[in-house]
Amino acid sequence: MPIPPLSVEPIDQRPQLRVAAAIALASAFCLLPLQALAVGAGQLPTLFLIYGLHTAVAGFVLMASFTGLGARRGDGLGLLFVLGLGANLLLYLYLLPFAVPTYPSLMSSAFTTLLITGAVLFSWSMRRTILVGVLVCAGFALVGVALGRR
Repeated sequence: MPIPPLSVEPIDQRPQLRVAAAIALASAFCLLPLQALAVGAGQLPTLFLIYGLHTAVAGFVLMASFTGLGARRGDGLGLLFVLGLGANLLLYLYLLPFAVPTYPSLMSSAFTTLLITGAVLFSWSMRRTILVGVLVCAGFALVGVALGRR
C-alpha cells in the first residue's frame, strides 16, 4: 500500500510575532532613555531616527499580527521583522559608530539573537537562516568598509 504524501499545513506564527515584537518594543522603550543620556546633544536626532525606525518595524509587525495580513503572511512578517531590525542595527552602526557599545560582541550578539529568533520562534528552514545570516554578515562587512573610509 503506497504511503500518502505528508501534508504540511502552514504554522500560525502570530503568537510568536507578537512576543518578538513586544520584546523589541519594550527594549526600545528601556534603552532609548539610557542611550540618550550617553550620547552628545548633536547625536540625539540620529538616535531618535534609529529608535523611531526600530519602533516602526516592531510596531507594524505587532499590529499586523492582529489582522488578516498576519494570519495570511506570518512568515513574511517574521522575515520583515528580522531583516528590518537587522538593517536598522546596521544603520545604527553606520550613523553612530562611537555610540555603539564599546564591546563589538554586543553588536554581534544582537545579530545572533535576531537570527536565533528567526530560526527558533519563526521555524525558519536552514536555507533561510543561512541566507539571512549571510546577508547580515555582508551588511556588517559593508558598513565596516564604509566606516573605514570615513
